[in-house]
Amino acid sequence: MSELFTAYSAVLDTWLPAALIRTLRQADPSPEATAEAMERLSAAVARLEPFAPSLVIDRLAESPPAYTRTCGAYVFGTVVVAEVSGLAALSTRLASTGRRGDELAGAIVNRLLAALIGAVHANGGGVIKAAGDSLTAFFDARRLGESHAAHAAEAALLMQRRMAELRAREGELMAQLQLRVAAHSGRVLVVEVGDQTHAELLVTGYTISRVSRALLGAAPGEIIVTDKLLQQLEGADAPLKVAGQHVLRGLAEHPPAPPPTLHTAPPPDPPTLLELAQRVAALMPYAPHGIAGRLAGATLGGGDFRPATILLANFCAFNRLLDLLELPALIESDPTIVGHVLNTYYTRIQAVIQRYGGVVSRIDLAPYGDRFLALFGAPTAHEDDAARAVQTALTIRAELSETNQAITALLRDWAEAHPDQQRLVSLMSMTRRQRVGIARAPVFAGTVGGPTPPSTRG
Repeated sequence: MSELFTAYSAVLDTWLPAALIRTLRQADPSPEATAEAMERLSAAVARLEPFAPSLVIDRLAESPPAYTRTCGAYVFGTVVVAEVSGLAALSTRLASTGRRGDELAGAIVNRLLAALIGAVHANGGGVIKAAGDSLTAFFDARRLGESHAAHAAEAALLMQRRMAELRAREGELMAQLQLRVAAHSGRVLVVEVGDQTHAELLVTGYTISRVSRALLGAAPGEIIVTDKLLQQLEGADAPLKVAGQHVLRGLAEHPPAPPPTLHTAPPPDPPTLLELAQRVAALMPYAPHGIAGRLAGATLGGGDFRPATILLANFCAFNRLLDLLELPALIESDPTIVGHVLNTYYTRIQAVIQRYGGVVSRIDLAPYGDRFLALFGAPTAHEDDAARAVQTALTIRAELSETNQAITALLRDWAEAHPDQQRLVSLMSMTRRQRVGIARAPVFAGTVGGPTPPSTRG
């Protein structure tokens, strides 16, 4: 019991009443106190899982309780990205009519994302990230085997069917909304970045760039699959659209039912109080910065649109640096240098954003990448959010030189241990410049899809 209080005191202080903690600290706490603590921590897991990506949830289920973050790992499977066009315009129009319109816009996003997330889960996939108008899912070959591509294609077709059903049911309200979907199979690089205040799962590499470019070529209502994915869909109805891209219309046969996900299967033994605390500690950083304590009494599901200031930073040439680093990483099967560079970049920028009361929404490295998106005004609002965003942009620019120096030092240390890669060092040591934009717009804040299976927020 001593490890529980020495290593996880922050977890206990956040999720348990002070009186209960005092009781647990006794030499022989009552079974009733232990049961109440376990019930409260189990509820904490349910409230935190909607914020964590599926790959993190699966790793937690695979290796409890000794969970460590992934500094860099390659995973093979199929990536599906979906984007709803017309949603921003509809949300802005409804929000302008007042509180009722704002609530209606939030309800539409909630129903829409819940339908898309449900299509992913029904076919054995997991959600990497979901925003108000977009979703990225991954179908892991480690769990789905050779049928990962077929399950991803089935999910994409189901997304379009559910979108059509929603439009038919809602009528004129959703008539202008259209769904575009793209899918590609390959190896992705997975890196967990951040610290105990906030963490993000970054999924990057050529596969992500390829599927993102495919989505750009998808017309409303279309599903674009790459030639590499189509090779795994024998007999599929998928006429050629442009070189390397096909429009998926149907499958020759349905794939077998996917196995249950690790995090929904019942555990062989009930978790101990310590194991629950370890799970909560691993999940807490994935909630938006500063709100974990407010989740204890929150209602899962739902959300709304609210005005926010959006900061979008584009770091030029960062993708090129990652591409160069990925060459030796692929050869040596050790992508940890990529993870270290990403984490150095991420944590420094995140610290500035948090300093001024903002939250990280996402970092997007594809298709043209290097985009770091932060929100001021959601989920926590301040009267001077616009001023805070401007000050953040100025500080990021002022500290860019230090960030460059830190990354360059990492690269030099790595190069000393990799003398055969010396030719890449000068290319890697390029100056990382930035462009920053700030805008005011309504954004969706909330959780969708319910606590099980997990999803992520927009």
